[in-house]
Amino acid sequence: MSVLSKSKLGPLARREQRLALGLLLPTVLIVFAIVLFPLLATFWISFKPVTLADLRPPEIFVRERTRGLKNIQAAGDSFRLEYRLRNSSQTEWVRQVVLEDTLPSGLEITDLDSRCKLAGRKLRCELGDWEPAQNEKLRLEAQVAEGWLIEREDPGKTQPTITGESSNKLLSSNFTLENFSDVFAMREFETILLVTMMRLVSMKQWTGNFSGLVEIAITTSSRHVLPARSPIPLHVSSTCRTPLTIASRVFA
Repeated sequence: MSVLSKSKLGPLARREQRLALGLLLPTVLIVFAIVLFPLLATFWISFKPVTLADLRPPEIFVRERTRGLKNIQAAGDSFRLEYRLRNSSQTEWVRQVVLEDTLPSGLEITDLDSRCKLAGRKLRCELGDWEPAQNEKLRLEAQVAEGWLIEREDPGKTQPTITGESSNKLLSSNFTLENFSDVFAMREFETILLVTMMRLVSMKQWTGNFSGLVEIAITTSSRHVLPARSPIPLHVSSTCRTPLTIASRVFA
């Protein structure tokens, strides 16, 4: 409990107290974001059965191509529109895959896949669930009308969009201790641990010796620099000799 209770604080003091707490809040959040959040993330990942390949969530890659479009000379000529799709993950499923694209004006789809629907210029294909590493070519037969021959717009001008659902191993409820067992089973584990402990001990000893040398140097220099009768009053405690010695011990 503070020296001054809340009841003894006036309105101005309570307002300043709230302001001080508000000014400290950004500092606390910054410390949490820089120090604690990465520490918690590392602790979380250490118990997850993941590898570097699992850090990227699975997704469906799509590439659009046309065959025979450059050879079209008159209205009614046909060409093939292809979508090459591939599941990027080798171990995870992608569910409810949906492909959407906007076709140029003047194109007519003559052979439409059973999983696709065409509403005006909007193409929508519901491709279902995809197993790991699955790939497929979606072929659509189309022909051109008179309106397309004027501008000759490329179907690949508008990029297709594809959506789906997949599980993320980093956010799943699966935990394991295999990561720790693999570390302890390493041949170099004992050597690395021994070298680390020796470095910590040596650094501690070196820091203690360095602090002692700094204290001796500051104390010795203060005796030579300060005159016997200094015009500046020095308030010396009964447990130490000079204020500089106190400062050297604090900073050490």
